[in-house]
Amino acid sequence: MICPRCNTYYVSGMLLCPDCNIELLSDEECDELDETIRDMLAQWVLVYTTNTMMEAVTLKAYLEGADIPVHIHSQIDTTRQFTVGALAIVKIYVRSSDFDEASAIVRDMERRNREE
Repeated sequence: MICPRCNTYYVSGMLLCPDCNIELLSDEECDELDETIRDMLAQWVLVYTTNTMMEAVTLKAYLEGADIPVHIHSQIDTTRQFTVGALAIVKIYVRSSDFDEASAIVRDMERRNREE
């Protein structure tokens, strides 16, 4: 157990930090919080752009299957259902540290699509 304010560790079973009087976090909660903070601080880079959400979701599944975190930013105008042009762009971002591996996966996916 750890206090999220003063970062003091306590034995299991304690619920409140006696100094800060706030609820302690379990080790699992601390790990999740650490991952969230790393995620927020990571530099995200554009790895792929498409004009369909289906393709974006498919690529996201490939990348996450390789343990690469992904953010999808859709700029599709859902009120008009455009599927081409500047009003139908879906951008896929990965952490800069994962860019090379993600790019290889993107190239492999593109190659497979051409072969079909």
